[in-house]
Amino acid sequence: MMHGWFEERLGLRALTRAILEKPVGAHVGWSQTLGSVAFFLFFLQAVTGGVLALHYVPTPNDAYAAVAAMDTEVTLGWLLRSIHRWGASLMVVAVILHLARSFVHGAYKPPREATWIVGVGLFLLTLAFGYTGYLLPWDQRAYWATTVGTWIMASIPVAGALLVQALGGPEVGGATLSRFFILHILLLPAASVALLVLHLYLVQRHGVAGPPVENPGPPRPFYPFHAVKDLAACLVVFAILLTLAAWLGAPLEAVADPTDTTYLPKPEWYFLFLYELLKFFAGQAVVVGTALLPLAGLSLLLMLPLLDRSEERRMLHRPLALAVGISLAGGLLYLTVLGGTSTPKPGVFLAPSGPVTPRILSGMALFEEKGCQSCHSIQGKGMKLAPDLYRVGVKRDAEWLSRLLTDPKSVFSSPSMVKYALAPEDLKALVGYVAHLDLTRGVRRVPRPMVAGGAMVYRHGCLTCHQAGGEGKQIGMALEEMKKNRDEKWLARYLEQGGGHPPVPSPLPASEVPSVVAYIRGL
Repeated sequence: MMHGWFEERLGLRALTRAILEKPVGAHVGWSQTLGSVAFFLFFLQAVTGGVLALHYVPTPNDAYAAVAAMDTEVTLGWLLRSIHRWGASLMVVAVILHLARSFVHGAYKPPREATWIVGVGLFLLTLAFGYTGYLLPWDQRAYWATTVGTWIMASIPVAGALLVQALGGPEVGGATLSRFFILHILLLPAASVALLVLHLYLVQRHGVAGPPVENPGPPRPFYPFHAVKDLAACLVVFAILLTLAAWLGAPLEAVADPTDTTYLPKPEWYFLFLYELLKFFAGQAVVVGTALLPLAGLSLLLMLPLLDRSEERRMLHRPLALAVGISLAGGLLYLTVLGGTSTPKPGVFLAPSGPVTPRILSGMALFEEKGCQSCHSIQGKGMKLAPDLYRVGVKRDAEWLSRLLTDPKSVFSSPSMVKYALAPEDLKALVGYVAHLDLTRGVRRVPRPMVAGGAMVYRHGCLTCHQAGGEGKQIGMALEEMKKNRDEKWLARYLEQGGGHPPVPSPLPASEVPSVVAYIRGL
């Protein structure tokens, strides 16, 4: 009786029958299960994310502890967090493959133009889920990757500043965290559900687009013929997801520390292409990598049904679409692999030709340790979110550089520069290196062992007794003379043991001795 009452008012049986019994062509096969897989992963993300949200506190003081407690105190919390973390990546993969399959099969052509455009919108929302969810653990990786993302967004003319303010301001903090949380659990899910309903309606209206060359055979009802394939594909993906979650888990680094500028961030793999793209543009041209090229690619995706209006769906008979598709896919794959495998640490350091003192070598080491290359480049080596420093020593003096590092707001009204907390000697060394830069005078390539050894000579106070490169006091033997009169074994023993004549204030850690010896022998 109750069943009849609901059926009379809601008509669910008729709706279910229309969906399950809708005929699909014999050409609809396994590649058409990608949409169902993406929908299944979205559902799984909603369920696991909802449970995790019950234990989460979106404030900088509590967020990290709440996430850590999920791993240790909540029953199976570690598994839920791992499923949610890896589910996000698999969902991006599923949506990308679904879009790629639709492109190859020409599924954006009439009458499915709107289906394609809505699908592109869902792809953008999937990326937005990844970006907003990335900050929520509030660990080092989340904080600094979001900081770089904020800088990228701020570089977009006009709209960038408005977006950054809407998301909490240029400095990542409590406002940013709470707004990302609201976006992640409320606004983005609401927008995704709306587009999903529209997308599913359009698929029902226009049917599933199969391969351009249809297989012979009469149409068959969606259930059970294609529904079984959808279910099998979802089960396989779920098994893969469980394996990744149980085997690799969800990493949680140290709690976010805005003062720790040594951290070198990298985004999730699906944003690596953008991260790497920034290395090709410098100064004001950085907007090409942060805005113009991404917007051009997005516009191309959205306008594809209008640009390719022919009825031909066979890929090999669409040479222009094939060339553009291969170029875009190849370029994105190349940038992603390069971004994932490249490291900002150079094999050699660039310095102007001429003597390089231990203080300058220590500044070189600090330049790397503090992650300056995450924004700056030197003669094109490094990121290009900020100006290239290859001749900054000609443009700025040491006093100006010191103020920039310790109080950026005293130099710029709206700085994107990180405020550094440096010991006086470290500040002197870093400023000395940057103020020394003028590669137009010629370039000297300094090997990493020389930089490391020279930095240790400076930091361990060797210059209080010895000279090196004309820097230091003449109480003991100059390091250049020590190179001529002492072999490597003697130097290593002298540095390891301390004492002796003349006295070494204290022994060096064994791990640092080879670098200092290499520095002295390389003078």
